[in-house]
Amino acid sequence: MKTSCFWSLLSLDEMKFIYIPSSVSDTRVAGHSIGNLLLHHSLYEFMHPNETALAKFDLSSFLKLNTLAGSVTRCRLLSFQSIAEASSYPNCGNMQLDYLIHSNVSTTVWNILDLVVYTATHDTVLVFFHNSGVTSINHTNVEQPRTFGLSCCQGYSNFTTQDTMQLSHVLKEQDKKRATLLPLRLFQIVNQHKKPLFVWPPKPHKEMTELVRTMAQDMILKEFKSSSFTEDGEQEDISCTRHFYATTKIVFVQESCLFQRILIPYGNIFFESFQISPAIVKPPPANSLYQHYYMNPTLATNIMEEDPTHKRVLLTYGI
Repeated sequence: MKTSCFWSLLSLDEMKFIYIPSSVSDTRVAGHSIGNLLLHHSLYEFMHPNETALAKFDLSSFLKLNTLAGSVTRCRLLSFQSIAEASSYPNCGNMQLDYLIHSNVSTTVWNILDLVVYTATHDTVLVFFHNSGVTSINHTNVEQPRTFGLSCCQGYSNFTTQDTMQLSHVLKEQDKKRATLLPLRLFQIVNQHKKPLFVWPPKPHKEMTELVRTMAQDMILKEFKSSSFTEDGEQEDISCTRHFYATTKIVFVQESCLFQRILIPYGNIFFESFQISPAIVKPPPANSLYQHYYMNPTLATNIMEEDPTHKRVLLTYGI
């Protein structure tokens, strides 16, 4: 069954779609572009009501880490087709989507996706919406997933000059003034030749830039990745969870700090983040009531057997 995947930047505070690459945003479904369907809406508006509270808990636990990390959450989201159909109704708004989600409409189609979330800028997160071919579900019958020609994270990913200009504009609007110097973060998108296609902030802290240039080349990156469940209940690697991570202690502005780097391959482009933060060790969060399991590369991994449609994983890094 065909795998599809796309990436987007979401706001940190409300998890609203603020940027979708043009190759996805311009794709049309039932007469609507995906960009018009998703932009300025919260991710939670499209999530199955039985899973919204748990997903919010997962993501808030992850964001509290304030480190370069990633999380994977499996949940049900409305299909593009169902969102488009709701948007076609007169006076459509969030109330219409709420009606579509909470009512027993037989045509409502839910796609089971792995949400792969990484920290990006100070005010945004990078999210991959990975459909690995697990069957889409509605209230009364079963339907094959609809990919609408979206790319796979193992294939070609285009990031154009237009995307660069649009993303810069979006982040200027999203970026908030910060009262403290630390943590410092630099987010960039590079091509397969390691040439930057996009860098944020456009004028990084001077000393941060020098550290990136001198230290990043010498850091030994370790590879990490996670798995997903197929329709047959077997595990398979999720390509967009594959990433490389490294950290080291440094002295920055006369303060003991951690210098972190994460590199995320995605087709023929790479997402890369660097962060300098105070060297305060924060333990991984404790297991919750919802049977999460936490995977820490420096500790033994305890994998719990769960219903694959409700799999929850939080990846953290031991320092």
